[in-house]
Amino acid sequence: MRFLLIFLFIIYFINFINSVTIILNVDKCIGKSNCYYNDIMNSAAQPTDDLVFLTTDPVQIPTLSLPSRILAFNSLNVSNVNLNIVSNGKCTVTKSIYVGQKASITFDAPTQSSAGSIFVDGNFKITSKSGALNITDDLTASSTGIIQLNGSTITVGSLNIMKNSPELIISGSAKITIQKDSNIESSIQLIGTPILIINNGTSNILGITNCVSTATIQVNAANIKFGSTIDNKPSCMFILNSGSNLFFSGTKFKFNNVKAGSSTNLYLKSNSDVKITNQTSIVTIFYVSLETSQITFDNTVVNVKSITSSPDGIVNIQNVQNYTIDNNFSIDGHLYLVNSLLKLGSNITLNVQSGINIDSQSNINIPVDSVLSVSGTSIINSNSTIIDGKLYIIGGSITFNNGLINSQNSIISSINSSIEFNGNTIDLSGKLLIDGYNGQLNINSINNKFKNSIIIESNNSPTNINSSSIVSISSDSKFNSPIFCFGNSILNIIMGSSIEFNGGLNTELNSILNLQNSQLSLNSISNIFGEVQLNNGSISSFGSTKLTNKISSSDPQDKGNNLNIENDSSFIIDTPNIVDISGSVNVLKNSSLTIKNALILVENGVYNSGKIIINSLLNLTKPFSQLSSDSELVLLNGSTIITSTLVDLQSGRVSGSGKISSSKCQIGGTINPNLITIIGDLDLLSSAIVEIDIYDDANNFSKIIVSGNVNLNSGGEIDLKLNNDLKLKNDSIFQIITCSTSNSVINGSLSISKNYSTLFETEKSKSSYNLVYQSTKTTTTTATTTATNSTTATATTTTSTTTSTPSSTTGKNTGSATTGSTTTDKNHGSTTGKNVENTSSSFKLVSSLPIITLSLIFTMFLLF
Repeated sequence: MRFLLIFLFIIYFINFINSVTIILNVDKCIGKSNCYYNDIMNSAAQPTDDLVFLTTDPVQIPTLSLPSRILAFNSLNVSNVNLNIVSNGKCTVTKSIYVGQKASITFDAPTQSSAGSIFVDGNFKITSKSGALNITDDLTASSTGIIQLNGSTITVGSLNIMKNSPELIISGSAKITIQKDSNIESSIQLIGTPILIINNGTSNILGITNCVSTATIQVNAANIKFGSTIDNKPSCMFILNSGSNLFFSGTKFKFNNVKAGSSTNLYLKSNSDVKITNQTSIVTIFYVSLETSQITFDNTVVNVKSITSSPDGIVNIQNVQNYTIDNNFSIDGHLYLVNSLLKLGSNITLNVQSGINIDSQSNINIPVDSVLSVSGTSIINSNSTIIDGKLYIIGGSITFNNGLINSQNSIISSINSSIEFNGNTIDLSGKLLIDGYNGQLNINSINNKFKNSIIIESNNSPTNINSSSIVSISSDSKFNSPIFCFGNSILNIIMGSSIEFNGGLNTELNSILNLQNSQLSLNSISNIFGEVQLNNGSISSFGSTKLTNKISSSDPQDKGNNLNIENDSSFIIDTPNIVDISGSVNVLKNSSLTIKNALILVENGVYNSGKIIINSLLNLTKPFSQLSSDSELVLLNGSTIITSTLVDLQSGRVSGSGKISSSKCQIGGTINPNLITIIGDLDLLSSAIVEIDIYDDANNFSKIIVSGNVNLNSGGEIDLKLNNDLKLKNDSIFQIITCSTSNSVINGSLSISKNYSTLFETEKSKSSYNLVYQSTKTTTTTATTTATNSTTATATTTTSTTTSTPSSTTGKNTGSATTGSTTTDKNHGSTTGKNVENTSSSFKLVSSLPIITLSLIFTMFLLF
């Protein structure tokens, strides 16, 4: 080994000693068109020689051609000479080639030539169509150097073009391969069919890249950093093989044809704007990173593995027939689709943090097991947006301007967001879920079909159905926030669905609420100013509801059209229109129904366990029934209940002024009439209580007028209520029940409540049942006693029984008593407002006796 090293050192030393610098003056070639190396040098230079070509003429530049033979030098320095290396020649320069500022070197198809490095201050050109040049280290051009590679196969370690240097031209069929880090600060132009291959390292291309469509730039697991702020619009093919990375900083760059491998990365920052436009459908696979930049995919089949972005980053997809995303990733910036198809791969989640804009010619495809999550402001103009997977809207807003379709298993979920539907058709077979604060559902589209559930959990996310919109809900749904129907909008609740409006329903005058084979629950404050149509539909009110328009039933025989006022709720019908309910009206306990002005038609009966207040017409086909002891029917002036069957008031209370027209009115609870007219028969059951208010004896008292027969069952009671200031005359008669027809009869009797049973009596005629005021009932007893002193005294005892009046009664005994007889006198008294029962005894002496005599007589009377 030691011997070998010594031998090599000796050879190197000999070569070093033998190395000669040969300076060749080319002045003799001035003015000659053909001047050759042999003309100025008789012997060939050695591979160890350093050759210098120069001229002393400051103006004329001679041209020298090297012969077509094998030449080898240690280095080559061309100061101010045009040096041509002619066809079929081979030139090997061990170290460096220098091209002076006024010089040029032209390689005309050198065969297997090589150099250690080349530095160009002048002009370096390769013109041959074949051959090869291998530059081990650097090919460098200064700010004055020009490099033109017009053919051959050139391999270079590093290609460096300094700032402000002329454009690097690669043309013809040249094939240029860069093996190391390079720095190209000038522009690059590729003309013809050249290929620029970047094999390794990082190449900085800071100027403009111009190339024709027949040229190719190929990157093999290397890095390119583009930095030009001027528009780059290369038309050549970019082949970005797996592992390649492209960096853009403040760059505007348009790829007209690009093909990328499975792990190609694009990094954009500092307001870069990169556009990928393929003239043909070429599969392009990218990982993309955006920082304050935007990228555009145009007219290509794109498979994007990842896009990471700052919030102000933008992704544009346009004229792309198939843009596929196969990995989970997030775009913090904005995504734009123009005339393109965005397709998520299977089981993929794509997060777009700053919104999506999709034009009318674009579409988005979300498979069943994939998720698109969107924040920020999104506008979807697609004519056929189809969602089979999940669309999550988190914060911000999304607007669908031309319709939306989703499949049965899909879900659209909105949190703290606004959803707006515009256009012609919304057809959702999947669920729509809305939650969070400050959300909103705005429906402006014409035809809207919600075939699956709508669930709005938040009470701060209202639903607005705007004018001319038709909304059909055909699945069980829940709205915890208010719903508003504006203008001439139509809300259809169909297909057996059950809908809960827990935030209330508010409809405008020209709107329509249509229930078909469904149930609607109103569980908050509701104001229904529009029409209600029932087609086997039921409305249940659990809150406070006011109706000011009509209710119509499409089929009078449909008994499923019901109105239910549930526990602890109120329902007000205040409309001059007809309210037609072909089913039943059910008022449950602790709830109330108020009917004002309207004509109410109910085909299947009214069932009251709460409170019903009427001041208009209620027309029934089936009975009106009160079902509980605390139910109440209040008839206001002008009210009428009409039914061809029974009005069954066995329980509860009925009061006020109005008419009840029925085959029979049956009362077993309390009736407190002001003036109630019953057209038909009246049955007062044994449990009935008739409350009679008497204000004066001038016809101002409670009355019941009956056109038919009256049956008063034993056990029924009259409960009197008298005005505190009332002053009645004895024998005053109050016709509390009157028959209005001559052939009607009154059967049976009623008792008077205990408090007033001694003040009033009842009397019955054929046409009326009366109360008669009686002031008092009196019993008088007279006894005669003969005293021992022969003085005769007559003692008269008067017992006033039942002198109860509304206040106190003061009476005079005007009758005379005789021995052994009893009389009863009527008491004409005055009433001061209190009910008092008094029993008084008095004695009247026939002759005046001393007090002691009277005492003796009384004592003897007691003894005997």
